[in-house]
Amino acid sequence: SIQPLNVTRINIAGEEFAWLPEVQTALKKTTNPDSRIYLTSQNDPTSGIIGLTKCLALEKGGENIRCIFDPDGKLNLDFSNPDEALTQILEKDLLMNVYKDGKFGNYFHLPLEDNVTKNLPYKAVEHAFVNPLTPGDLSSLRWIESSLGIGHEARNNSSLCKVSYAALNFRDVMLATGKLPVDASSGHQDCILGFEFSGLDQAGQRVMGILSSKGLATSVLANPEFLWEIPENWSLEDAATVPIVYATAYYALFNRGRLTPGQSILIHSGTGGVGQAAISIALANNCEVITTVGTEEKRKLIKELFPKLKDEKVGNSRDCSFENQVMELTQGRGVDLVLNSLADDKLQASVRCLGMHGKFLEIGAFDAFANTPLGMSTFLKNTEFHGIFLNQIFTKPKWEKELLKENFKKGIESGVVKPLPRTVFKHDKIEEAFRYMASGKHVGKVLIDVWNQPETRNNVKGCNSVVSAVPRTYFKGDRAYIIVGGLGGLGLEVANWLVERGVKHLILPSRSGFKFGYQKLCFKKWQDQGIKVETPKIDLSGFCTAEIFMKNLLKDVKIGGIFNSSMVLQDGLFQDQTQEKFKSVSEPKINQSSPVCTSVVLLDKSPRNTKGGDLTSTLMNMFGIKDISKLNPDTKLTELGMDSLIGVELKQTLEREYDLPLTVNQMRALTVGDVKRIEAGIMSSKNLKDGTRPEHQGELPFKLHEDALVRLGTGVSDTAPLFIVHGNFGGAETFELLAEKLQCDTYGFQFGPYSRLESIPDIAKGYVEELKQIVPEGPYNIAGYSGGGTIAFEMAQILEKDYSDTVNNLVFLDGSCDWTSSKPSMKTIFTSVLAVAEAFANFTEEEKSDFRNRLGDDFDDNIRLWKEHYQKKIPQVNTDRLVAISSVYIKFVQRVFDHLPTVTYSGKVTLVKTNQTQFFQDELYNIREHAPGEICVHVVRGSHFSFLAEDFVQETADILNDIFGNRNTSVKAKH
Repeated sequence: SIQPLNVTRINIAGEEFAWLPEVQTALKKTTNPDSRIYLTSQNDPTSGIIGLTKCLALEKGGENIRCIFDPDGKLNLDFSNPDEALTQILEKDLLMNVYKDGKFGNYFHLPLEDNVTKNLPYKAVEHAFVNPLTPGDLSSLRWIESSLGIGHEARNNSSLCKVSYAALNFRDVMLATGKLPVDASSGHQDCILGFEFSGLDQAGQRVMGILSSKGLATSVLANPEFLWEIPENWSLEDAATVPIVYATAYYALFNRGRLTPGQSILIHSGTGGVGQAAISIALANNCEVITTVGTEEKRKLIKELFPKLKDEKVGNSRDCSFENQVMELTQGRGVDLVLNSLADDKLQASVRCLGMHGKFLEIGAFDAFANTPLGMSTFLKNTEFHGIFLNQIFTKPKWEKELLKENFKKGIESGVVKPLPRTVFKHDKIEEAFRYMASGKHVGKVLIDVWNQPETRNNVKGCNSVVSAVPRTYFKGDRAYIIVGGLGGLGLEVANWLVERGVKHLILPSRSGFKFGYQKLCFKKWQDQGIKVETPKIDLSGFCTAEIFMKNLLKDVKIGGIFNSSMVLQDGLFQDQTQEKFKSVSEPKINQSSPVCTSVVLLDKSPRNTKGGDLTSTLMNMFGIKDISKLNPDTKLTELGMDSLIGVELKQTLEREYDLPLTVNQMRALTVGDVKRIEAGIMSSKNLKDGTRPEHQGELPFKLHEDALVRLGTGVSDTAPLFIVHGNFGGAETFELLAEKLQCDTYGFQFGPYSRLESIPDIAKGYVEELKQIVPEGPYNIAGYSGGGTIAFEMAQILEKDYSDTVNNLVFLDGSCDWTSSKPSMKTIFTSVLAVAEAFANFTEEEKSDFRNRLGDDFDDNIRLWKEHYQKKIPQVNTDRLVAISSVYIKFVQRVFDHLPTVTYSGKVTLVKTNQTQFFQDELYNIREHAPGEICVHVVRGSHFSFLAEDFVQETADILNDIFGNRNTSVKAKH
């Protein structure tokens, strides 16, 4: 126990902070580890002593700080003659000692039970909308009570409509999964989903319309400028398929593209909703239409929908082959308009399809928000590039709105506007609808049947119906709400939240008024929404000033609530603080004697995987798996069909619920078993930081490397670093001897479970991301050994075109960017790759021969045979892991031999080849077809493997040092 003689007591009380220098002095003088500084507070229930103690405990001398908080003043704190209670405090020597209701304890932050996905207090309401309760988590999509149900009547410029059917758009999926930021929607922050609907207006008229947001709801406030009467022969379900796709098509083609009869147009994704609408409009205007689709089934469908389209005018949207097709059909001229929804290289190919004076109409959002570079050379043809974001139409001039509405109306009357095919989900199947649309399996539209009632003349959908929704707090629109310090960061966020919850009158007093552009932006946004905003410049920290201010206000308005967000920040170490600083920080708060509520949000630093089973349940929902226990634990999520949308959702779930931030490569490496281990709490960020799993590799012939990129050597010159891409067996250890002899910094890529297997360009993109984390800025030297030359070639393209970096040298180390002429059979690939494993396990020649004779050209059959073959030799091996790792290498080798570069490289290329290699008949290893510029060839001694070994590696090192500008000696062999 601590003896009373070693204790210093300091009472923390008073608005003058006279205790502050006393605490500072005590902390400086306390050098004995047995000494204690007791901070005490009595008869002050709102004292901040607990927060002060927590802060001081982290500073120098803080290990001696202790706290006694007695809000009711019941303790005798005479340290010279301690009673039983005080003696108990001294003996226990606890940091925090709170005495309340006759008991000692402490105050803790304990989160309430998480009811996001279970035990929700649902309420039957007539007005509700759909939104994810947890951003990015589709499983948290719920119906939520709307403000329209508490008397928030329609404004003069809007019409209250009852929704019968709401349509989903891909933008909804992107927003709900978090792949697009909320700011991508110009609508309400608390409800960002839903842009079109069909239903009834206030007069009972059947209408369809478009909205800026909040359309996935039971009722909406719609702008009459964007409402259309539904034709008599259409059902409400028919009508819901029409608004967005045709409005987008008309807005793109006429408002922005100024389409005229006879022009040529390339329309991507022709079987999609906008694609079908655009084709219908273009054909009706006698335009020459070329379109693309993604599958053979969709090719058949497009022919059924538009018999006028000839086969040669339907291309493939999954690759860039449509570019040549367009040029052939237009005899090299290109098209007048492109309506584009494709991304990445297909977007660039689409741009190249434009003819002179062409107009590019971009309706895709992904590349826009990713800020994908666009080559300026396309504008040499006097072309135009238009971003088509229909949600911006609501802020356009009146003539633009009228042009769109009139074209749409004419289209309906002429029969050009036609209902689209659709898939309908009931209102209680919202999550299923979003996942179905995210999968890309739909044709036409995906609809939500809001009321699940049959539509008849005597029973119009949506009349006198309710849904079960999550209750939501709203505020009265006829009251004013005061936010003291309302122009500060916290105040502005509170104001935004109040506006979302129905407040129509804000009063934001502050000492300094407008100082920043963001404050004025918020002010204007609220005014545009019809909110009355007052911003008096006044200091309300004084009681008299505040009293006069409130009395004057109450003469004219009813006050609904007061929020004190006023604050002053004076951060610094405790020893650097002064009484004056403490006063300035506390003034906005200390005169507030009786707060109704104080709100504190603590940073959650711990994993929240306390719900048990939710991660596997989420996984089952994402992939449509009924029984996850039947899956092989080593099955990668990418093999189950994890696309970018699912990946984003799962990544956010892991970060939010398990405090496990993963990179893209680590996400791609996740297996079913990894997910189970994460849920069980036996896998952490440390286990996954390099994309590896916790099990030991065991007696396995192949290795999945822990690090994607390793440093091999530190150079002595300041030239650009060298990054070498692994060969077919994936390790960087092959280049260690070479790196020792190079005078530049050298790094090696190696293959692992994090690597992308979809294609060589995908692997290259992943490796560039890793490279950029180590060396953010160029120039670079890039080399590829053996099959790694395919990756190195694509990396050089990406660095120069996507990042505008300089690649000084692209080097092929006895490798090439094009191995297609040497492509072996599946059987040969298996034989060559698995020969390494056979040597590792000491197979006899007879055993090897028996295995080879049974191999065929079916991948799955060969893998099964390999599993049996190896298990006979080493029964104790983990065959599932063996198969998984072997499959990675075999698939990689397949990708190498399948890869044919689609673009040419104009930079400097060096080929270092051996005098014993016989992979290619072509002296230049097929590189000339893809690199028309300078190719410098060097021949060194050795085989494909030995030229990097001890006996011959110096020759290659001398060549590289020479071309990188690090030495003046001539190379030993030059061709």
